[in-house]
Parts: sequence; structure tokens; C-alpha cells
Amino acid sequence: MLQAPLPNDEERRLSALYEYRILDTPAEEAFDRVIRLVCRLFSVPMATITLVDRDRQWFKSSCGVDACETERGISFCGHVVFQGAPLIVPDTHEDPRFADNPLVTGPPYVRFYAGVPLTTYDGLHIGVLCVQDKQPRPQGISADELANLTELAAMTLDELELRKAKSQVDAEQEIARRVINCATQNEVLGSPGVRHYYRPAERLSGDLLLAGRRSSDGALLFLLGDFTGHGIGAAVGVPALAGKFYDQIELGVGSEQILGRLNDHLCKHLPPDMFLTAALIEVSQRDDGIHLAVWNAGLPSILLISEQSQATHFASEGLPLGIVSSTSIQAAGLEYHLPPAKSRLYACSDGVVESRTADGSMLAIDGLEKTLRDSPSEARFDVVVKLMEDAREHNSRDIDDITFLELDFDNLSAMLSQ
Repeated sequence: MLQAPLPNDEERRLSALYEYRILDTPAEEAFDRVIRLVCRLFSVPMATITLVDRDRQWFKSSCGVDACETERGISFCGHVVFQGAPLIVPDTHEDPRFADNPLVTGPPYVRFYAGVPLTTYDGLHIGVLCVQDKQPRPQGISADELANLTELAAMTLDELELRKAKSQVDAEQEIARRVINCATQNEVLGSPGVRHYYRPAERLSGDLLLAGRRSSDGALLFLLGDFTGHGIGAAVGVPALAGKFYDQIELGVGSEQILGRLNDHLCKHLPPDMFLTAALIEVSQRDDGIHLAVWNAGLPSILLISEQSQATHFASEGLPLGIVSSTSIQAAGLEYHLPPAKSRLYACSDGVVESRTADGSMLAIDGLEKTLRDSPSEARFDVVVKLMEDAREHNSRDIDDITFLELDFDNLSAMLSQ
């Protein structure tokens, strides 16, 4: 038996292999599909996608082979990796390199072998796509068959590259998600009287929910927004906007000025086809009780539900942030109200009202209002969240980023009095 020598670029080759992070991973249909196709095309009982590690060869996908790996020293594929070219062995019993190989004299009793290298875009041979038979094939394989096997090897490598790219994107999105969470979460959102539900359509969301206490007067400010689109394209603007929002609160800036400065920031930094539909909610404590101010620009109507289940709508009247550089219109619609005792405020992104109910119809703002009015005040939030979870379960392909906010003024009053 002749053991294959190590390639001159062995360390680079191994480094390239390990970058795919595929060794010892579970079966995946994309690779199993290749093996099934190879077995049909070549009418062979055995085929493998083999990745050649330092001391072993490991099978990402296989047919007719019981083991998941074997020693590299006895492998046929080691020879393919060394020479970087196809290897055809019509009859292993007639080839002195393999006649006494344990894979020939014992299971799986290989008599015929044909393998082509899996070559990275940088020219490194990390593995082999091979076919094997328990019977010799004196004629070997034809030029067309070799071309087919080579094409399938290239497709396998492309699949490996796609898998690696997806893993890299997933890792980067997870980092971005953690950055966004750090930028948006704060103690106000966890305070008594504040409940929120947040569910992105993808790993990253174009929705944002910011909350803070203004240094100048102790007022609570909530900014609910929805960037155009969803996923990473929409989420990229969240951390910078969050930082701008919290800076203004810390400086004690008034709500109208905050809106103007956020608008200027977005006009300067967003591409022309992006903007932010948003609502700013201010809750403050004055001598005559809690005062509520709502500004809505492009989001569904914000609903104030009284203890008697009467609803007041704060409809969209402003222009979304980031469209027009002028800040003068941003204060339009910001009026102060005295909410009724024991009332609660509900705000949401359009993913809530566009959710589908059990009968397939869109919830819409009327359906949300009815749900809130028909539910006991203590149960309203949970009822709506249950609707959202059911909608996601039954309409997973038709779902948007979802943010839902409830403000309980009785509990907020105690917090504002501190």
C-alpha cells in the first residue's frame, strides 16, 4: 500500500478547510442531493463528499458507506488532494498502490474508484467528490463522465462557499443585533406601567422602541419607529438614531426640538429612499395630574382606551422623519392632554395591524381597537400578544417586524412622582 504524501501547501490547505467550519456537522440536504445525483449518473453503490483533515478523511455526505470517517493514511482521497487532479482506479486489485489497502481487502471492498478534487477559489484542494464500486470497471470512466464528476465537484464547492458566506452573515447579524439591543434597551422599558412586545421578521428589525427620562423635567419620552424595509438594511440606522435620541434627553431638550434634530440627523445620513415612520409619546407629571402628548407620523393610530373601554385615536398627521430637511413641520400635532383615570395608551408598528387573524383577514386598526375594547384592561396586552404569536405561526411568510407598546398611566404616575 502506498500512502499519499502531504501537499507542499498542507498548512494553508488545512486552514482553508477549517474556515468552512463544516467538519463533524450534521447531514445537510444540499450535499446529500449531490450524492444521490452522483450515484444515479454513475450507477455506483458508493459515493462520498470527502473532506481531508490532518489525520483523517471525513464524509460530509455519503451513500453505501457505513463509516463517517477513516484514517487519512489509507485513503484514496489523500492521493487526489496531493496531486490536485482526478484519480481513476479501474481495478484496485491491479494497482500496486491500493491492492493491499484495508479499504480494498476489507469493508467496503473497493474495486473501482474515481475522484476529483474539491478545489477552493484560491486553488487549495480541501477534499474530494468520489464514486466507488465493489466491482472493477476496466474501462474506467469516459471523458464525458469525468466532465460530469468535475462539474458536480465544482457545484459542491460552490455550496460550501454559500454555506460559509451564510455563516459569516449570520455571525455579523448576531453582532449587529447585540449592538442594537445595547443601544435601545434601558430601564424605562422595564419599569412598572410599561409593557412592550418586540418581534423582528428577521434576525434584525427595522422597528425601534426607545424610552428615556428627560433630565430637565423628568418627563418620560417614548419613540416608536419603523424604518422602511426590514432586516439588516433597515436596522443599520437604529444604533446611531438611538444615540442621538438619548443625547437629546440627557440634555433636557424639548420634544419638538428632539423631533427636529432627529429629522435633521436622518436627512443627513439616510439614503434618499429611506425614512422613518415614527411616533413620539411624552408622559409628564404636572400639578393637575399626568399630561400626555402624542405626535404620530406614518404609524397606525395610537389608541387611548379608558376604563370604560372608550377609545381615543391619535392618528398620523406628521411627516415621517428623514424625508424633508425642514424641521418646522415636525412639531405639528404635538398637543397635550389629560388622559382619563385608569386609562392606558397603545402604540404599535404597522406589523401589528397588518397581521392576519385566524380567518385570514387583516387585523387592521379597527380590529385592534375592538380587541382592546373587548378585553379587560389587565388582559389587553396579553390578548394582543397572543394574536401576534398566532398570526406568526399561521402566516410565517407574510409577517413584518412587530412592536407593540402599552402604557398604564396609573403605574406611570407613581414612577413620575419619584
